[in-house]
Amino acid sequence: MARPVLIGRHALAVAAFVLFPLLLFAADSEQTKCAPLQASQANLTAAQKLEQQSARSAFYRELARRYGRPLSCSLNLEAGNISVTYTFRHHAGLVATTNPSIEFSDQTLVLPGMSVEKATDLLKGAEKESYTPHGCGISWDKPDSDGPGAKAGTREVVYRGDTCNCQARLLYEKNSVVMLILRSSC
Repeated sequence: MARPVLIGRHALAVAAFVLFPLLLFAADSEQTKCAPLQASQANLTAAQKLEQQSARSAFYRELARRYGRPLSCSLNLEAGNISVTYTFRHHAGLVATTNPSIEFSDQTLVLPGMSVEKATDLLKGAEKESYTPHGCGISWDKPDSDGPGAKAGTREVVYRGDTCNCQARLLYEKNSVVMLILRSSC
């Protein structure tokens, strides 16, 4: 009588060993969906568009390449601003905000430990993606400002473009880039 129980357990263990990795792969290959937002149809449409654009952005792709799927995703509507927030492992994340009525957009990438070269390349890629085909005219040769950040021990470098008050920001903590911001308001 013990034999069928052992065979059953063995079959279950084999099935779990074979199927569990397949289930994990299927879950990882799906995009994390944000919780639905309670809003007007126009704001729902704008939120869905922002979520889709954010999940295809250079910033999101870099986070997903490093950390896999986000741990969470949330949509928020406050004072006309629609935002999507993705959180990833190791205190990394992406917040994208838009306000269609004033043509405002902001993408903030938190990714501790980036090199200056990688951070600048990511910002340049995000600028070209967001303002196709040539970007928003940011002059990458010389920053507009380079000085202390708002938080003690930080430094902020700002580059400005000639279209829609476009700006790119790098926030340093010690000698490492920890945050990138691409922002515009037309």
